[in-house]
Amino acid sequence: MDDVVISLAKHLNKENIIWGIGGSYLLKEYGIVDEVHDLDIIVSEEDVKKTVEILDSIAERKTIPVKNEYRTKHFHVYSYRGVSIDVMSTFRIEHDNGVYEFLLDDQSIVIKKQKQGVVIPFTSLEDWLIAYKLMKGREEKVELIENYFRTESLNHRELLERTIKQELPEEIREYIRNILK
Repeated sequence: MDDVVISLAKHLNKENIIWGIGGSYLLKEYGIVDEVHDLDIIVSEEDVKKTVEILDSIAERKTIPVKNEYRTKHFHVYSYRGVSIDVMSTFRIEHDNGVYEFLLDDQSIVIKKQKQGVVIPFTSLEDWLIAYKLMKGREEKVELIENYFRTESLNHRELLERTIKQELPEEIREYIRNILK
């Protein structure tokens, strides 16, 4: 998996694409999980076309089933060197009170790690905690991140503070308020 991430990063970084890793690979980076089965990357709206062109040239695009809860503007799945890669831009999750959007900007990229001399950008656990909280069937990942925060504490309170201003169910707002206490 690391070799795939490094290769992908070389291609995306070469084109100055704004992107970040999330999902299980992010959890693995923090030592929260041991195994990763796919790779989730978030790409800026401005760079999604370039990203798709790059991946179309190096990977195999897969067909994807439509999931009603997601209102993501751009979602593509690729197989690259045997690894499934989910590429999302303007990543949105529908809920009872509207639509939550996973923000990707300079604040969202909280770690830039070097692996074999290649910069790998990572999004935040705080943002993924809220995304997983809104997704169906992701309770285990929510619990894993919550347990991590109990021992390590929050690193990016400001991301939760800006998230609480989005369209969210009241119970998620209350959840965020409790975390911020």
